[in-house]
Amino acid sequence: VADGVRSSGATLYYDSEAGSGRRGTMYVEVDDAGLITFVQEAWEPLYKPGSLTADLLKAVTANFEKEDKEPTYAPRKPKGASDTVRYLWEEANPGGAELDVALDLFADDILYEDFNFEEPFVGREAVDGFLREFDFPGIEFVPERVSEGKDACAFTWRVLIGGEEGPKGVSFYSVKQGKVDFIRDIPAPAIKPPPLATLAAVLQPKLRVFKPRT
Repeated sequence: VADGVRSSGATLYYDSEAGSGRRGTMYVEVDDAGLITFVQEAWEPLYKPGSLTADLLKAVTANFEKEDKEPTYAPRKPKGASDTVRYLWEEANPGGAELDVALDLFADDILYEDFNFEEPFVGREAVDGFLREFDFPGIEFVPERVSEGKDACAFTWRVLIGGEEGPKGVSFYSVKQGKVDFIRDIPAPAIKPPPLATLAAVLQPKLRVFKPRT
């Protein structure tokens, strides 16, 4: 559970007699009276495409080239979970920071759950490989609502793919001894038609039919 006051979040799961079920993440805001004014949840999808997601994104953004420009952000050491999220996604990433800037803020034993994949990524080396698989031009990760929280925070986000609206979701970060030790990323419930398929049809018309690799 995040330690924010006016805005917070939590990781959660369905519990039943059969045992623990689908996992989720929640972002919440309250007013001065402590009444909930906004909630957004995201739940573990039943289908997890894994690296097929990266393959599709690479195909959709194949015509985009990485810009060679000087970084425009001011490097600093963030304080706490919420500040880390804002530094990474509102300052460093849009300011042209290399991936290593984020990795330097991750604990050696970080546990990263991305629910496009069946298994979590454990340790900074594994997370490095995962993040580099998705590190290509044409993708912009945009935070929307970032909760308070020094030890942990939740935030909502959306992804722009070639300037077009893509997936949305909710994430949770926790920090221990100044390093991010846990991340959970979950895309919001699927929109019909699926956003990536729709974007593929717009940006790359040849990519209208997708089949699993055999």
